[in-house]
Amino acid sequence: MQKFFKGAAMVVAVFCLTWLGALWLWQAQGREVSQSDLVVYLGLLPLVIVLLIIGFRWAWSSALASASAKPSGVNASSAKIAAVSPNVATIDENERGMTSVVLAAAVNTVAGSDPSELLDAVKSGKPLPAPDESLTDGSGLPILSARCKGIVDGDWPQDLVALVSQVAGQQPDWATLKPRIAVWRALSLMTEPLSNVRQALLELLQVQQSAQALNGQDADAKERQAVRVLLGVPETTSEFERACLLAWVNHLMLESWPPETPAINLSLNHFQGAPESFLLKIDQIVLSLRRDKRNDLLIAAAAESLLDDAAIGRLSDKGRLYQTDERPTGVMPGEAAAVLLLGGSEWASSEQLESPTVLIHRLSMTQRDKSIEAGGKGNCAQLVQAMQDALAVSSLSVGDIASMVCDADQHTQRATELFG
Repeated sequence: MQKFFKGAAMVVAVFCLTWLGALWLWQAQGREVSQSDLVVYLGLLPLVIVLLIIGFRWAWSSALASASAKPSGVNASSAKIAAVSPNVATIDENERGMTSVVLAAAVNTVAGSDPSELLDAVKSGKPLPAPDESLTDGSGLPILSARCKGIVDGDWPQDLVALVSQVAGQQPDWATLKPRIAVWRALSLMTEPLSNVRQALLELLQVQQSAQALNGQDADAKERQAVRVLLGVPETTSEFERACLLAWVNHLMLESWPPETPAINLSLNHFQGAPESFLLKIDQIVLSLRRDKRNDLLIAAAAESLLDDAAIGRLSDKGRLYQTDERPTGVMPGEAAAVLLLGGSEWASSEQLESPTVLIHRLSMTQRDKSIEAGGKGNCAQLVQAMQDALAVSSLSVGDIASMVCDADQHTQRATELFG
């Protein structure tokens, strides 16, 4: 009914303005009005204007819907998700319910360096993005960002600078290259969480070594523990920058390995792509290890910063950067790093873990049929299907769910996914 009244008001306004304009024109020209003038100026002209307005509004709405339904990167990531996301109908029964034990976790975010701090910050809605101290938008105003404290651009650790120089010398084409500021920050962000997880790994191996000694096993005769490291690399990272990231992770993992700790077989690999595809890659590796009944440990690490001029320029060019008036639904760039140490259930004994066991179940991922920013009402059909798939691949029931996290408070147009 509201749309009808708006449309009727628009038609009345067009006709009134057209008639007033025609009357003023005739009076100014002193024109003798004929019957054909009345038909053309008071009938056909306002009708044509109304049709033009309707046609323009329809074309404009179609263009906006098309742009919203196909934002940059959505089609590509959707294809990747479809290619590797587990098909619930074809999953073997033995693979349902497979879990990984979270043996250690560390983060580096604007909310803190402990995962519990990050969860508390998300629940409380803090910290909020703040005006950035060094980055501005196209209008010269400071952008709103989530910048981690303690990392000063240009003041990089000396061992990191030396390592980057070594990587630059590996190929002639790299001799004059330098990482972007965002990559330098990502390297720095990775340092603390990876070092913390490495320390947790050392303690875990020491506990294992002590248990073997108590059982009379010869630690020297035992095969080295396999530790796999998977590094998530952002899509925009160059080959040289990727080599710097891999070299830094390898350096942090193997630096000053204590002689009293059992040696490990470390394999370092990377996955370059969208974040959701990186999560699916982790799920694939975990599934492969469980199928082969291997007790390999998996370290999944990722770090990214969007706080440099190049990253801000890309967001602005794609129309994704938040601006109060022009793009109120745009993104506010930030940075973070996260590292997980995952293992099988054999690592979850009370002697090895001091904190309560945290399990990660099989991953199920579904993408919306249209952008989160698309207009129109949504419904809960896709959310229900996503929940059913997640429960199916994990062999869980609805009663096993303690809570659910949703971004409906940030995207009110999608709130009906929860309630409708």
